[in-house]
Amino acid sequence: MSGKARKGPYSAGPKLAFPVVYSCSGRYSPVGNAEQSLTPPRVKTWGNAWADVRRAFSDFLAVPTFTVLAFVLFAFGTYLLDRSPVAWLEPTRVFLKAHVVVDPSATAALLGSIAGGLLTLTSITFSLLLLAIQQSASALTSQVLDQFLRRRLNQMYFGVFVGISLYALVILATTNTHVSPVFGATFTVLLTLVALSVLVLLLYTTLNQMRPTRIIQAIHDLTLSARGRELDLIARTRRAPTLHTAAATVAVRSLNSGYVAGIRLDRIGHAASAAGGNVEVVLLVSMGDFVSYNDLIAEVKTQSNDQAQQIAVEVCRAIDLERQRDFRADSGFGIMQLENIGWTSVSSSKSNPAPGIAAVREIRDLLARWSEQPEPTCKAGEVVPVVYYDTVMQQAVNAIVSLGVAASESMQHQSAAEVIRAFAILFDRLPGDIQTYVEDAILRLISSLGDHVLTTQLDVSITRLVTALNAAGRHDTSAALGRARQELAQTVGVLNSRGTRVPERN
Repeated sequence: MSGKARKGPYSAGPKLAFPVVYSCSGRYSPVGNAEQSLTPPRVKTWGNAWADVRRAFSDFLAVPTFTVLAFVLFAFGTYLLDRSPVAWLEPTRVFLKAHVVVDPSATAALLGSIAGGLLTLTSITFSLLLLAIQQSASALTSQVLDQFLRRRLNQMYFGVFVGISLYALVILATTNTHVSPVFGATFTVLLTLVALSVLVLLLYTTLNQMRPTRIIQAIHDLTLSARGRELDLIARTRRAPTLHTAAATVAVRSLNSGYVAGIRLDRIGHAASAAGGNVEVVLLVSMGDFVSYNDLIAEVKTQSNDQAQQIAVEVCRAIDLERQRDFRADSGFGIMQLENIGWTSVSSSKSNPAPGIAAVREIRDLLARWSEQPEPTCKAGEVVPVVYYDTVMQQAVNAIVSLGVAASESMQHQSAAEVIRAFAILFDRLPGDIQTYVEDAILRLISSLGDHVLTTQLDVSITRLVTALNAAGRHDTSAALGRARQELAQTVGVLNSRGTRVPERN
């Protein structure tokens, strides 16, 4: 699926004699006097706090919380079972009392030992795991910790350990000399065995998840899922403006800051329908973009200024800003994480080509999948008069280019070869506008090749890309890359330093 490059930060149509800026504070002013009429930004402390809580539950706390609650409810159920004899369970109760729970005082001591031991084991285990994750994060950026916490299996492990510990404490607290907790003590012993077994699985899965390839693959999969959710936004919007003769144009600015975490198209669509006539809203921000105070976020085009102002109010309310980017609906965030991991590994700060090469390959896979996706469509009644510039594929191309730049700094020829090879493999599959974008990126990357030795691996990748460019009819770029390869080839068999590897042109 193709994406369009953003056509500048602000593309204005025909204006009124006195063009208007609408700020999300609800004030209007002529463009020249916008500064005087804007009210100071209002920091929504309660809103940010609620967003943090909601994100904490969606990212990590939901599964452990429900798991712990399940164990607590199970403990109360066991308590009632021990104190409410059930006829068909009496044979089992008698057997357990004769062979497992013989002495109430000894049972209480056992429960106390189990509860204390589980709490100690849980605290030590989690502390050591966090230290190990922190060490891995220092090598691959903080995305390691994010991916560890997002995995449902890890969340389940945390909930199981804490839940079993609370179960043992509840059973211990309800134990007395009059009623022996037959079922409670038995289940406590069995759950302790489960906890010890889970501990082995937790240690293995943690070590396995700390492998760079697993982290990169997890980000890749989450990025694909996020892109699937973005397709609904893309299907319901336009890629380019169609209304060029609007009588009124209102520029919408923000008085808050944060990352664009959501765009509620229904709100904008209802406002546009209520206004009637020719209406178009050009969004100047995309999912994941950072918006600061007084940034231009949209342009509303209508037939009257009053209509434009009414729609501008809904545009402000429809764009959700949060302090952090949302992995579930922002595929660009996943691309950024892959780029950060690759940059840290490829640059001289770590000089580890393996994770960087893996990052390039996963981004290449994303581009390959998105290039073959058909243009998303939806029912005619669901399309809203909103222009949304989809820049995800350009972001992916930029990420690969960034890793090529990092490879020139660290002289990792194998990483540079992987970057060029990625473009060579993808070029004929990319949409036309993205091919043009990649062509420009290749021309910019040529200057970085002079820092590398022309190894066989790099030579093969460059030759393959030259062939791909020629096959696509991009002869000028192919010729430029071919000349760069020839200049590098002159250094084969000649002793040179990094600064004199490429001969000076006459």
